[in-house]
Amino acid sequence: MNLQSESITSSADVERHDVVALLQHLVILLQHLGTRLDGLHELLGQRRKEQLTVEEFAEAVGRAPFTIRRWIKDKKVNAFRVGGTGARGRLLIARQELERVIANGQGECVPTAALD
Repeated sequence: MNLQSESITSSADVERHDVVALLQHLVILLQHLGTRLDGLHELLGQRRKEQLTVEEFAEAVGRAPFTIRRWIKDKKVNAFRVGGTGARGRLLIARQELERVIANGQGECVPTAALD
């Protein structure tokens, strides 16, 4: 009876040791993943777009594209047109306009990614 009790205890110890080793390995992997994600965030931050489309601008400030086009028409937001897309071209808005609109409190719900 005593041998059986010892084998159960040692078996439980082995399983516990395996679980602890697995958890330690997972912690290391998560730390590595966090480091890689930080690097990716930094890289993407360096490659931010200096001009945004109406749709991108609208998404960044939590408004509808229709609203942004009206703001452009009403001269509340400065935009410029580039050729090559459609008969009238494509409207682009400088990132500085995004920062100005956010600073003026005109953004509905601004995601933190837009502020980077």
